[in-house]
Amino acid sequence: MPYKTSFKNIYSNLSILNLFDENFLAVIFQEINPKDIRIYMKNKIILQLFKSFFGKSISSVVKLDKDDLIFSVYSSVSKNLSEIKNFLKITKDNLTQEDIYHIKENIYNFDFWLSNYFFEEIS
Repeated sequence: MPYKTSFKNIYSNLSILNLFDENFLAVIFQEINPKDIRIYMKNKIILQLFKSFFGKSISSVVKLDKDDLIFSVYSSVSKNLSEIKNFLKITKDNLTQEDIYHIKENIYNFDFWLSNYFFEEIS
């Protein structure tokens, strides 16, 4: 990350850069956080649309083992982190079984697929 802007000679504060890094990690690894929010939907059409768009993907990803699951979820992120050569290995080595459980639980959420699609598109 640059320490100054390209259009103005302003230097970044180190604490702002640290906040950026912490926020980055929170966004990238949001799937490992447990979610307490439950949305109950009675509209069967929306549920059918979700199932038709993501049903096969959800089914295949949930059945993966730990290493393949991490690769499937974070490979699009790692493409955008060219400076971190071992991102997937570091992630694989540091995620616990509970983290994997939370990832699998979040695979059933629309925001998971939306963020995955976003990372795929920007890579």
